[in-house]
Amino acid sequence: MTKPLKLSLLALLFSLLIACSLRPPAAEPSGYLLTATRPATAATGHGELVLMPLESARPFGDRMLVYRESDQRFVQDFYHVFLAPPTENIGQRMQGWLQQAGYTLARPGGEGTQSHRLLQARIDAMYVDVRQPKAPAAVLGLQIRLLQGSGDNKTLASWQLEIREPLSSADADPAVQGLDRALARALMQLEEKLGQTRLAN
Repeated sequence: MTKPLKLSLLALLFSLLIACSLRPPAAEPSGYLLTATRPATAATGHGELVLMPLESARPFGDRMLVYRESDQRFVQDFYHVFLAPPTENIGQRMQGWLQQAGYTLARPGGEGTQSHRLLQARIDAMYVDVRQPKAPAAVLGLQIRLLQGSGDNKTLASWQLEIREPLSSADADPAVQGLDRALARALMQLEEKLGQTRLAN
């Protein structure tokens, strides 16, 4: 290898090293949690419930924030994620809300829970709607079923909770804040509907 060629290769290698050192680091994803909490008002609930693990429709159980850009197009934002799967996060908020509302919650499959009412919930929608860019909204949909827990799991009541919360911006921070407000509204509606249903065994 000739000396000029060696110098050219060294110069090229030096340039590549400089370019790599100047490259900005990969962006770290921002993490969020929903924190909806029941207002400090008088308890309205009574009776015992078994809160089953939440389920979800795809892709709303994934940790990435979801944007709806058209009727058929949903896009996941890999740079803005939930720190826990939405089924766990919403399940924990629902448990805390119902306990503060006055309900006694039993563990699924626990001793003596066969006669308790079962509460099943599924996340059917959880996204930021940007189909109208000037009027974005946070959308949360929960399918709730109250079941007889005596072995036949007969459906006693079923509710579809659909909340649409207007947003000032579709950016991640206000979007998650909007989802949190939507969750609080959904849990308040759930409390009201359970209050209209007899839970006595």
